[in-house]
Amino acid sequence: MFNRFFFRGLTTCILIGGTSIIASAQYDSTPWPSAYQQTDASIYPSASGWAVAAHSAPMTRFDSSPRRLPPTDPFGFPSYQASNTPFPPYQAFHTPLPPYGASRLPAMSPMPSVESTEPMEPLPAMKDGDCKDACAADCSACPRSYAYGEFLFLRRGNSSITRDIVQSQPLLLDVPFPVNGLFTRTFFSTSDLNFQYEPAFRALVGHRLHDGWALEASYLGLFDATAYEACIFPTDPNTILSFPDPPGGLNFNVFADIDRMWIRYSSAIHSGELNLVHCLGGCAHPCKGDCDPKHVHVGNTWCRTYEWLFGLRYLSVREQLEIYGERDLEITGGDVGPIFGTEDGFYDISTRNNLFGPQIGARMRHWNDRLGWELSGKLGAFYNDAAQRQLVVDFPDFELRPTTGASGSQFAYLSEVNLTGLFRLTQVWNLRAGYNLIYIGGLALAPDQLDFSSGEASGQGLNRSGGILLHGVNLGLEARW
Repeated sequence: MFNRFFFRGLTTCILIGGTSIIASAQYDSTPWPSAYQQTDASIYPSASGWAVAAHSAPMTRFDSSPRRLPPTDPFGFPSYQASNTPFPPYQAFHTPLPPYGASRLPAMSPMPSVESTEPMEPLPAMKDGDCKDACAADCSACPRSYAYGEFLFLRRGNSSITRDIVQSQPLLLDVPFPVNGLFTRTFFSTSDLNFQYEPAFRALVGHRLHDGWALEASYLGLFDATAYEACIFPTDPNTILSFPDPPGGLNFNVFADIDRMWIRYSSAIHSGELNLVHCLGGCAHPCKGDCDPKHVHVGNTWCRTYEWLFGLRYLSVREQLEIYGERDLEITGGDVGPIFGTEDGFYDISTRNNLFGPQIGARMRHWNDRLGWELSGKLGAFYNDAAQRQLVVDFPDFELRPTTGASGSQFAYLSEVNLTGLFRLTQVWNLRAGYNLIYIGGLALAPDQLDFSSGEASGQGLNRSGGILLHGVNLGLEARW
């Protein structure tokens, strides 16, 4: 009897103890990553039989040696825990066991899934084509805002109608004035007026609105282009200078025998324009294989933009031609002897042209990390409100021709080409240097209004067929952001 109860008790203890050990969390001498979970379980009797208490919590620290804890189950079997840091409060669940002597324990609940901390395999390197596709949404060669200011050195061509201003004639029979234009020849004409390079200024600012469209405004100013001829005088003392001598002309007093003459021809051109610009371009190699934003922005390698524009433009072209002459006078007789004096007179012509109308244009830009270029062209058609005024005054302040003039409208046009080289200083700033060609036709130019007749309608015509050619270099600084 004793042996039977002894062996039954021993068997029960071995069975329960082994089950408790199996159900308890096992210790592994290899430290676990912090992302792993540990489960602890124990068996204890309940009203309906045996029950299992399981506990689960993430490990937060490592311990290379096991720690023996006080007994936690009714039979005094120890439990082992791999961490020496207390767990957060446990959540226990109870699973009833079969009646005493069951052949097996119920299955434990599955362990929670654990995320692996092993390093992931590196992604394959992006090819240039893949990067281009990935960055296509961000790769825009057209900046949101841009502006530049530059100085220009422009030379104005003189395309006015060639007209004589001063004629020369030898003295005949000691008559000190021309006789019906006999033996006259050209001494100075409008084609002898030559302009030099003059400074100008151009500024542009633009801002991108939506879907590649930008609003752009620009200004160009040539403030004073001047052709000046000073102190024209006869080289032969037996030659006299005078205005051209049509019948009933202006050859009186000073202008019949000119000893010295000054001629000044000046122009001022101002242009303002407002355009809508659409960008059609992109980048040839936008990402360099890494999709870095600094490579995607305006610093792209070999980026290209193709833009077209249309808008409105206003031009003001004002000119003035001033002819000033002097004549030395000697008065003889009387008790005091000869008296020397100087007579003077002038002929002034001024014109104005106000052009307003639409224009179209295109612009192509190509650049890399350091160098680039930009080519642009524009065509415009304008309504020209033109006018001219003139005045002729002889000595002594006698108006041979009181202020008179004319006005009228005219179709005018413009063509403009610019080629500029670019040197990149930073991601934002560029240096600009280039060459410009600008032609404006359908203008009333001052020399074309010369009229040396003296009739009632003299000086009341308006010639509007002139043109101006401007060409020269530009140098400035640009910002794009």
